[in-house]
Amino acid sequence: MSRQRLIVVPVHDREGRYIRTDFIPADEYCRGATEGGPVVVRDCEPFLSMADGKTIINSRSQYRAHLKAHGCVEVGSGPMPERKPVEMPPVAPVLRDIWNNRHNPDALRNIRESGKIR
Repeated sequence: MSRQRLIVVPVHDREGRYIRTDFIPADEYCRGATEGGPVVVRDCEPFLSMADGKTIINSRSQYRAHLKAHGCVEVGSGPMPERKPVEMPPVAPVLRDIWNNRHNPDALRNIRESGKIR
């Protein structure tokens, strides 16, 4: 008996409910559309807008227009723009002040009020 490689494929109905699991020989399996065939992407399901929390979005075109109207940008899985690092103030002097004055509540209050810590 020879070994055969099988691909496990869950089968769902139109509403997305699980029906069964099929085992298809690997050499017969073709993920997605058939070779050279069209790929049809259905429109999105209605959802509540994240921009204002009130509007129900029913289509991708409505979603794009809604984002533009609210000055929002959709962020995908593409590369993020490069950001310059933010210069942070040195922490050592503040920590030293806190450590040296750890038993003096008035000094800690003064350090907090100076804006060095929150």
